[in-house]
Amino acid sequence: MSPFRRAIVGACLAAMACSGPVLAAAPDVFDDATKKQEADKKKAAAASPWSAALDLGAGLALSSVSNVVGTQDGLTLTLSASIVGAVDYRDGIHDWRNRLTVQVAYTQSPVLPGVFVKATDIFEFDSAYFLRLIDLVGPFVRFGLAAPMLPGVVQQSDIKSYQLDGTELASGEAFDLTDPFQPLTLKQSLGAFIRPYREKTAEIEFRVGVGAREVIADGQRTLADDEATEDIIELAELRDSVVVGGEIRAQLTGQLESGRIAYAAHAEFLLPFYDSVADDTGLSFADSINYDFGATLSFKIVEWMSLDYALKAVYQPQVVEKWQVTNTLLLNFGWGFRTSTGDKADAK
Repeated sequence: MSPFRRAIVGACLAAMACSGPVLAAAPDVFDDATKKQEADKKKAAAASPWSAALDLGAGLALSSVSNVVGTQDGLTLTLSASIVGAVDYRDGIHDWRNRLTVQVAYTQSPVLPGVFVKATDIFEFDSAYFLRLIDLVGPFVRFGLAAPMLPGVVQQSDIKSYQLDGTELASGEAFDLTDPFQPLTLKQSLGAFIRPYREKTAEIEFRVGVGAREVIADGQRTLADDEATEDIIELAELRDSVVVGGEIRAQLTGQLESGRIAYAAHAEFLLPFYDSVADDTGLSFADSINYDFGATLSFKIVEWMSLDYALKAVYQPQVVEKWQVTNTLLLNFGWGFRTSTGDKADAK
């Protein structure tokens, strides 16, 4: 082999020898690039002002009794389902919070064998925008709605006469009271808020402003039964109403034990200076005040199971001059997900 050819071969072998470490290091270079891309994606997601949460739940309670003294034989079955969702936007002075709550439960008991009776029916949506002008103080605007989703039915164990103002509307074991999403309550509020304490374990908020309530209920009916008339079920007819007045609200929310315990409570008052049905009801100012109280408590037993309690007490004399109270205790089996906001003010 000539000296020239020897020189070329030697150069090729030397190049191949040098390229080995470079090729060996190439996977590390690619891995580093992939890790950097993933880190950039996580950083971008963390910086997003949007956050969302969704919890889907279902519950089942079963009890069977046979020959137990003082208890009616038969099967008691309760089926329930719930949806709780939230979408928030928090960026600097802007704070927009949206909440959706849906709860439904039906029960079958030995009193009405083979018939499922509605025990819980809640559909609520609330959207509130806060402008944090001075730290945690500023104006707010809010819209909300609340209604039962499913038809309202009164169910009896034997045949009854259903009467409105002394006139029989129907007779039988069941009677339809309300249509789906009726009565519908719309809420609007405008005013100022302050959050004197704000941590993950507890957030306290007060709101003061002007509020309005519109109730769409024309043609719907509710129970006004007189126990003295055994074979007659008395009914009352609902009507539309509009109330505008001063609004005061206080609420407390928080989480404990790294989120395993979550709680919330609120108290809301609407002091009307306009009432569309005041002439019909004849209520005084004190008697026409609207009250709305609520509380929830949730214990996460395991990742997919929780014990949830909810209390709701509403007094709307323009609709019905009685307290409407709902207590719910459910063992929920469910699924949920969370995305967190990148707002530094909320990273606590």
